[in-house]
Amino acid sequence: MKWRKLARVALLFAFGAVVARSEIIFDNGGTLFQGGLLSTVDTHFLVADDFVLESGTNILNDIHWWGYYAETDLPPTDSFTAYIYSDAGSEPGAVLFTLTDPVLRTDTGGDAFGTYTEFEYHMDISALELTAGTTYWLAIQNDVDCNWFWSITDFATGNAHQKLQLWHDYEVEEAFYLTGPDNGVVPEPASVMLMGFGLVAVAVGRKSWFVSKK
Repeated sequence: MKWRKLARVALLFAFGAVVARSEIIFDNGGTLFQGGLLSTVDTHFLVADDFVLESGTNILNDIHWWGYYAETDLPPTDSFTAYIYSDAGSEPGAVLFTLTDPVLRTDTGGDAFGTYTEFEYHMDISALELTAGTTYWLAIQNDVDCNWFWSITDFATGNAHQKLQLWHDYEVEEAFYLTGPDNGVVPEPASVMLMGFGLVAVAVGRKSWFVSKK
């Protein structure tokens, strides 16, 4: 059995060396479970909040946010659209990008106002390089047959905007964060050798096991 333990340790070290992790490039905070702003196609409401990326972390790969449905029956699926706007004097300007990639919905286990189930959402997009130090606005809207709210992360300050016909500053912050590409870790020669050793150990061990069974 010793060969199995040795091979398992070798593989863990080897694969651990090549695991890449997404990096948070902007964090606007998580949900407070205390409300949000309505943003659905049917109601014509659209919500946006601003963000700025720093130099070296200005490639966007994933969008994460929180929200809830003011309904007892949840929609089986969502139809989200995310927009990235330019800045036009402290409010959203022109639409620069429209993103309709699939969205993963995860139950947070918490409830808004103790009533409406809150979810965390994740949209995995193609790498999008934005200009560092520039103000952008992220808008998220859901096309479902119920009222969907983008959760709030701060009621005291902020400049999240909601639009019906014109943008209105609600002086709150929306719950979201952005992640960039994986950290790009590649296996060093020693790690490659270690991985090879682990695979060889597995092969030898399996051969020994089959031989012992004959």
